[in-house]
Amino acid sequence: MVISPWVVFNARLGYETTVAMVLTVIGAMLYKSPVVSFGLLSLSTYASFTSRYLAPMIVGLIIFVFYFNKKSLIKIKWAIVLAILIQIPNFILMNSTAFWSKSGSLTANFLSQYISYFSPANLFNRPDFDLQRSIPQMAVFYGWMFVPWTVGWYMIYKNWNKNFYRYLLGLILLSPIPAALANTNYSTQRAIPLLFFYAILIYLGMNKILGYFSKKIRIILVFCLMAFSLLLLYRSYFVLFPIEREYVWGGGYEQLADFIKQNPDKYLVVDSSRGMPYANLEFYLQSNNIKNISIRPIDWRNDICKNRILVGDNLAISESQVKEHFLTKVFEKRDFNNKILLQGYETNPKLKCGIETKQNR
Repeated sequence: MVISPWVVFNARLGYETTVAMVLTVIGAMLYKSPVVSFGLLSLSTYASFTSRYLAPMIVGLIIFVFYFNKKSLIKIKWAIVLAILIQIPNFILMNSTAFWSKSGSLTANFLSQYISYFSPANLFNRPDFDLQRSIPQMAVFYGWMFVPWTVGWYMIYKNWNKNFYRYLLGLILLSPIPAALANTNYSTQRAIPLLFFYAILIYLGMNKILGYFSKKIRIILVFCLMAFSLLLLYRSYFVLFPIEREYVWGGGYEQLADFIKQNPDKYLVVDSSRGMPYANLEFYLQSNNIKNISIRPIDWRNDICKNRILVGDNLAISESQVKEHFLTKVFEKRDFNNKILLQGYETNPKLKCGIETKQNR
């Protein structure tokens, strides 16, 4: 699991779904300690909207599989009370749009979206369709993991009489439901707890397969698979990713921040039609010079008649607009493929508007 692409990718990001995944899977795995388990699952609902659906389902699954009798239900009463107490803030907000701001619905697409999370192509071959949620030429798991994943399903079938295997099947079947309700295409971010439960399934399959070999052969096989996997990860994440995905991860703002530091007296209008300019500039500038920047869509009627620098991509500032408004290029950042990520043009109010202007902020 540690070397799986989805783990490396999400662990290096600040997504709230990663925090929710940690709370969810630890809570799910500590089912033998219901107070801790239910407490963590209840807390996970504050980390992501997906957990508001998934956590109660996992709690219900734990009760159904392990504690569904009168004597056991009495033992877990304090675990249930703790989970409910943690939910008091959510109960207060339940009638507000804040609680349901990312709610989904049961649509005609639900079934196809739900099934997509069991597709071997999505898990072992195709990256997530959202370029900001995936690594080039790499799915969430390595292709070779398909074999132990398949054997893992067989292990569930073979051990159906054991509660743990029934529980694992329940976790796998429940985890895609919130993501499918979101009425979006296959999204690893929304179904990230499922990927952990799949990792357990792959482990069960690997354990079964390696059991047919001697200890020496097992060590050699595991070493070779890990070395091969890490080589693929290095190629896709550390070589291709910075080149191919720079434009979807705010490429150009580091260079723009340097330009701003070198020109502290210039006033900039940074187009906000796409991306997150404020967050990127705040990160690179560390609050310096933010006062000299206006982050909003470019106003082509008023901005061109004032002394300022207009910043945006080639969609925000086209060649025809440059010629029409007599703009002068002062900044440009291109990616590896020579595509313009960001560009800055200084206005010429005297030539365009025929008036003398002072810097108007």
